[in-house]
Amino acid sequence: LTKHGASGSFAFLVRAADEQAAIIETLDADSHEIAFHSHRHHTYADLSYDDAHDAIATGMTAIENATGITPDGFFVPFLTVGEGAVTAIEEIGFEWMLGRPERDPAGVEVLDPVTPFDTRRLERHDPEEALTQLQAEAEAGDAPFLFHPPVVEYHDGLEAFEEWIETVRPVTVAGQLASGGTGVVLDCVRPVRIQ
Repeated sequence: LTKHGASGSFAFLVRAADEQAAIIETLDADSHEIAFHSHRHHTYADLSYDDAHDAIATGMTAIENATGITPDGFFVPFLTVGEGAVTAIEEIGFEWMLGRPERDPAGVEVLDPVTPFDTRRLERHDPEEALTQLQAEAEAGDAPFLFHPPVVEYHDGLEAFEEWIETVRPVTVAGQLASGGTGVVLDCVRPVRIQ
């Protein structure tokens, strides 16, 4: 991203914020945005208000204590957000949310990523074809893109992904909301592959 004059929003599960602190601080110092992706990979569609509030507050405290950084954006795991979680998100005070809530939370910009995103496209197409499709969609729309670097790497797509970055020159989600451009969220979940 930096090599091509681009930036991105990096979403972290923060249950291991102490272990991830150095990389989070480096990304922040390099003008990338740090986004919250939960304390654990909760399903926010069915969480009660109390459970959702506890999950978000616990995670936000963990990342703030480890890095001093307070994320402004929330990439909701699995993208679906129930009423209890919507109320918790309103109270925590995020500026933006990547997800599909039962109702729009007051004061929070709601964004839905371009779908299908990298995971499905890379299962159905070779990396060059998949990223070419996503490049065309970047030129046509204003929704942010969601990438999972371990998935891109698993499908031998890093070269095609770098070409996408060079062509599209994505920005953080906050940058997209403020000034336009193509936002990109990079899901920094540790790679897991079950075969």
